[in-house]
Amino acid sequence: MQDEDDDLRVVLGVLFGLLALVIGLVIGMGVYSLNRATAVPVVEAAPTPIAEVMRAAADSVPTEAMAFTDVAPQGDAQVKVYFAVGETGLSDVAAADLASFTQMAADKLGTMVVLVSGFHDASGSAEVNAEIAKTRAMNVLNALLAAGVPADKVLLSKPAETLGDGNAAEARRVEVRLQ
Repeated sequence: MQDEDDDLRVVLGVLFGLLALVIGLVIGMGVYSLNRATAVPVVEAAPTPIAEVMRAAADSVPTEAMAFTDVAPQGDAQVKVYFAVGETGLSDVAAADLASFTQMAADKLGTMVVLVSGFHDASGSAEVNAEIAKTRAMNVLNALLAAGVPADKVLLSKPAETLGDGNAAEARRVEVRLQ
């Protein structure tokens, strides 16, 4: 009888140990999945020649041009620059579009200013999204400066709602407007 009790205790001990291990594994996988689902992936863009130009232009931007303005943009966007998830660097196509915009708008800049507004999609936390939208807008501003737009003619315009409309790919954008 004593041997059967000892054997039963060993079997129950092993079963409870396995049960605790399975419960711990299930809880751990749930926490891992939750953290992975809410994490914002950050993709570093490979340095390109335009990125180097933008970095050089960033050093020459006066602080008053870097401050967000409360001026409300009017009219349709002249240029929309789209970004991949978590990405803030400009593609070569976007840099070319901004250079074309600069040439087209050169004669209108005497009486107008260029407003740059950054937007984000709904993925990730509000703080990270706001910072990503601002960084994207700054990179576009720097590309405009590198393309020849005078610093006193470019303003960052923080939209009332930085969550972009449309699908997620369309929401991750920077709009450049003449006003």
